[in-house]
Amino acid sequence: MPARRVKAPEVVAEAAKPVAREPEVVPRREVRPPVRRVAEAACPGEWEETWLWELCRSHERGPA
Repeated sequence: MPARRVKAPEVVAEAAKPVAREPEVVPRREVRPPVRRVAEAACPGEWEETWLWELCRSHERGPA
C-alpha cells in the first residue's frame, strides 16, 4: 500500500484588532523671542583691543 500524502496545514494569521488610544498630551512651552546679541555676533572678539572694535560698535549703534 503506497504512503498517503498529507497536506501541510495552512497558517492564517488573524488581523489584530485596532487599539483605541487617547492622543498623547504634549505640554506647550512658552515661546519667547530670541535675545539679540548683535555686539557679540557682529564684532569679532579679536578686535576688542583695537580701534576696529570702537568703529564696529559705533556702526552697530547706528546714526547718532
